[in-house]
Amino acid sequence: MSGERRRERLGELTEAIYDAAITADWSDTMALFRRRYRSIAETLYTIELEDHRIREVYNGGIAPAYLKTLDEQFFTPDNPWRQVPSMHVPGFVRTDRRLAQHFRDPQVLRRSRYYNEWLRPQRLDHSLGVTSLVQHGSMANITLHRPAEIGPYRAAEVADLRHLGSHLRRALRVAQRLELQAAHRESGTAALDQLPYGVAFLAADGRLAYANGAAEALLRRDDALRLRGGRLVAADGRWQERLDHLLRAAAGAADGAAGPDGMAIPRADGGPALRLTAIPAPRRQGPLAGGGPAILLRIGPTSEGLPDRPPAGAEAALRRFGLSPAQTRLARALVAGQSLRQAAVACGITYQTARSYLKVIFHKAGVSRQSELVARLLAE
Repeated sequence: MSGERRRERLGELTEAIYDAAITADWSDTMALFRRRYRSIAETLYTIELEDHRIREVYNGGIAPAYLKTLDEQFFTPDNPWRQVPSMHVPGFVRTDRRLAQHFRDPQVLRRSRYYNEWLRPQRLDHSLGVTSLVQHGSMANITLHRPAEIGPYRAAEVADLRHLGSHLRRALRVAQRLELQAAHRESGTAALDQLPYGVAFLAADGRLAYANGAAEALLRRDDALRLRGGRLVAADGRWQERLDHLLRAAAGAADGAAGPDGMAIPRADGGPALRLTAIPAPRRQGPLAGGGPAILLRIGPTSEGLPDRPPAGAEAALRRFGLSPAQTRLARALVAGQSLRQAAVACGITYQTARSYLKVIFHKAGVSRQSELVARLLAE
């Protein structure tokens, strides 16, 4: 293969590796590995060292029946791969040839149960692999296998995988971070769906980014608020100017500040008017993220009243923060959906006192904005 063609293929594989990390779909990437390395099986997996367990991320070419016995066969005492920790450090490229050279024994792998009962029946005679991450008793590996008739992996193939290994390491860190963020989002939205009132995250222009179950139900009724072109608008156009003012004020408020006290908007079916309270949403995105939600909007009937206490998990979190009784009362009012000005009135303190309490609450809770405080408490 010419040097130019080799560089082209490495560039193609590198780009595919980062795409896979973002999309969590490794099928196209592994297909490229198969063509480049003439493999018949490609696996991306983690080894849990203490639990003696292998967890599959991607499998291509290994039959389900063999996957079921992999843990049992791999963790046998005579498997030489388990006896060489130096070959499982990030960046070291492993081949069956290098294993034989390490033991000075060309048959060391082929005498093992792992080879004879698991590798050989599948014609997985030669292997090429690299460890990308090692952390918390777990290692993430990629391994390619091919049969004896194709021959062992050559020095150029080892060198190419060593180059790709650094990209795999970075890409898997990205994938790991995205998985954690997705898990946090799922747990947070699940908690918001348990609330009896509506919660919506909006962009500064009113475009809807997220609505919990109660907010979705309100929008489906379409009698006070509705979506038009993806934007939240008043069903009765006479209230649109006030709604725009509420959202603009919340989007432009300083960190930790509240927007206006809110507004009531009548419903066409004659039911209780909806009470809307808007505060700035957390906005930690960098310049590449395109802004993200700017407003957290609380929606509920004006006649429902506000709960005296937040959900049980939020109440437990308030106790952990070590707040004073006055600070706890203020935090309860905020998580119930009141603006800071409303909460100050409800707690019998001045607005300035409420602002000073809020700074202390932020410090103890490890947040910097009112919406972050509310989101954290509701997710407990």
